[in-house]
Amino acid sequence: EKTIKSEQNENEKALEKDRKVIIAKDTKAYDFIQKILLKLKAVDQKDIERYIKELHDSICGIYKAAVKVTDRTNKEFEARTRQIDSHIEKHNKEIEQKEQKISQLMSQKDYIMVETKKTGADDQLLLKVKKEIGLHTVIKGEVAQLVVDKSIHGVLIRERDATSKKEAHMVIDGYFG
Repeated sequence: EKTIKSEQNENEKALEKDRKVIIAKDTKAYDFIQKILLKLKAVDQKDIERYIKELHDSICGIYKAAVKVTDRTNKEFEARTRQIDSHIEKHNKEIEQKEQKISQLMSQKDYIMVETKKTGADDQLLLKVKKEIGLHTVIKGEVAQLVVDKSIHGVLIRERDATSKKEAHMVIDGYFG
């Protein structure tokens, strides 16, 4: 550790172009180097060269394997990206139609929300349905909801508050022209 500190001090004094890479103390790389240095102390002087060569070969093998896996992963990613892009291109018209349908439904929803208002004295929710609402549409009020069992249009829907005999519910209150 003393030799590492002295190397770091010399490195700091050197010109920027001559500086060596400094490994921070609290990193896995620093711990790895420390382990290698401790093992080198335990190895006989005559076996150090062989030990370093074996260690080098091992690290190079791991590095090469990592590079191969990374290349393979990148190629798979690029292939899947091309596949997805071609699929999107192939179904582009269908996607645009679905987006238009979603846009229409969102505008209908916005229209229904605008038409929803509070009425005068009884402060009940009133909804005027001018356009057609399809089968199984759920209309939610403040305390009740209505599931449309057949397509409807041109009706008033009102939310009724709970009474002692009935829970809060929504009813079709009549037609308008």
